[in-house]
Formats: sequence, C-alpha cells, structure tokens
Amino acid sequence: MWTSIAVLLADELYRAAGNVQARYTYEVTEQKELLDIVEEATEAGTMNFNWTQSQRKALTRLQNVANMLQTSLLRLDDQIALFNEY
Repeated sequence: MWTSIAVLLADELYRAAGNVQARYTYEVTEQKELLDIVEEATEAGTMNFNWTQSQRKALTRLQNVANMLQTSLLRLDDQIALFNEY
C-alpha cells in the first residue's frame, strides 16, 4: 500500500518539476529580446542601457518570475530526493 502511494506521489513530484521547468523555459523565451540586449552588451563590454519603462518592468517581472520558479524547482528537488531515500 505504502509503496503504491509513494510511487504515485513521486510521479506527481516529477511531473510538477517538469511543469515548473517548462514554465521557466516559456518565460525566458517570451523575453528573449530583452535577454539578447543584455547578452550583446555583456559581450561588447558596455553596460549602458537606455531601457524604456516597459522594458524595465518586463525585466523586473522576468527576474521575479525566474527566481520564484527556480526556488520552486529547488523545493521540488528536495522533495524528490526525500522520496528517493525511502
């Protein structure tokens, strides 16, 4: 009984981790243009940006969402590791 519940829960944890990773990929892809600007400036060695208000807002949102999703993924990883021990 316990093993079947553990297997189902582990399956749900893996599925949730996959969903979080997919959402992270989606969010980064949606803001590819902003990330390209940052990458080009980093490669050129110039970090002077003239961001518009909407670009600043989008970049701040991306940072917040990325941090939240990465934190969620780490928490799920901890839970997955716990279930793999038993």
